[in-house]
Amino acid sequence: MDELRMVAELLDEGGPSPRVTAAGREGLHRLAHPAVDEVETRRAGRLGRLVRRPFRIGLGLGLVATAAATAVAIAALGSGGVPGTDGEATLREDGAKQMVLAAATQAERQTDDRFLVTHSRHCHAEPVRAKTGNYFVQPCDEMWRWQARDRANDSAIWSRELPARPQTAEDENLWKRAGSPTTFPYHDNPKALPKLYRTKPTPWKEDTHNRNDNEKGFFLMGLGRTMTAQELQNLPTDPKELEKVLTKPEPAPMPSRNPRVRRYSMPTGPGQKIVEMGSAVSGLPLPPKVWAAFIRMLADTPGIQAVGRVTDPLGRPGVALEAARTGGPMNKTSLERIIFDPKTGALLAEVSTFVKAEDNERNYRPGTVTSYSANIETRWTGSRPTSPKRG
Repeated sequence: MDELRMVAELLDEGGPSPRVTAAGREGLHRLAHPAVDEVETRRAGRLGRLVRRPFRIGLGLGLVATAAATAVAIAALGSGGVPGTDGEATLREDGAKQMVLAAATQAERQTDDRFLVTHSRHCHAEPVRAKTGNYFVQPCDEMWRWQARDRANDSAIWSRELPARPQTAEDENLWKRAGSPTTFPYHDNPKALPKLYRTKPTPWKEDTHNRNDNEKGFFLMGLGRTMTAQELQNLPTDPKELEKVLTKPEPAPMPSRNPRVRRYSMPTGPGQKIVEMGSAVSGLPLPPKVWAAFIRMLADTPGIQAVGRVTDPLGRPGVALEAARTGGPMNKTSLERIIFDPKTGALLAEVSTFVKAEDNERNYRPGTVTSYSANIETRWTGSRPTSPKRG
């Protein structure tokens, strides 16, 4: 009997109990009607580099499942723990963690090759102001990338834009009432970028200026570090040792001259670790045993909880870890989730779900998936890749 099957038998197949569901709904209602003093400040910041993260067009089953799970998680955050009795919570969390660790075991059994190919989708919820009622659209872009495992300065990137569409059925109705516009501005600076997002897609195009963009090594986004190919391949396979290498030194806080910016704190909490380390290594050609160690490292991090079986934004089954993250723009609290393929341990998606904010300037609804990244395909090949399939 393989490990995944053994772990699966540890878990209760049923969903959350009626009491847990009711608590989640109560939590959502409470967060949807915050006290006035919780939203008295305004979001600050200047227009900088736009980072678009990966959302499937429309609210699919994967996102419905995410919203339902978030309702339960919000109830847990509100009560300071996992809903249910202590015994139930321990059994569920232990069983869920075993599923994630089983995925790590599957990950280290995979084999690598000369080139890593990744096809990813990045989406976010963008608010749109309209006289007939504000709504959200969902801009998405995709990236197709290959890179050599054993050397830097050997990679290529293609990208394309997907049609921006209303996020939910309610948003679609409001979009139609607004005249079904085909372009949408950047919310934070609509005058500078009045038509940043469009309902018309763009074809695949190579980003020629990013050809061999890793000439100086492999950049660990989120940690601000660059590693050589040799250093990357020699990363430790022990989770604790890997954590030491990947841990980002805490810089001394730099005071801002902008009085509004000073109101916001740096993102903290175990969810920040998911964001930082996930963005640092998720696209790198790591050896399978190192990737397995990464999964185990996150699973053993205090404050990060395993949630067992989930569905990712593209509707695929997975196993997940999640934790709260607080601070940053709007001083918001979000639930950060990272999802793995139970059969291979590969990264399926990273999802950020809104819980609450001191300054909800974007008017996010509790339970809104504000952004996600999904790996549509991740594969190793011995032959130099050419370009993504058209269509």
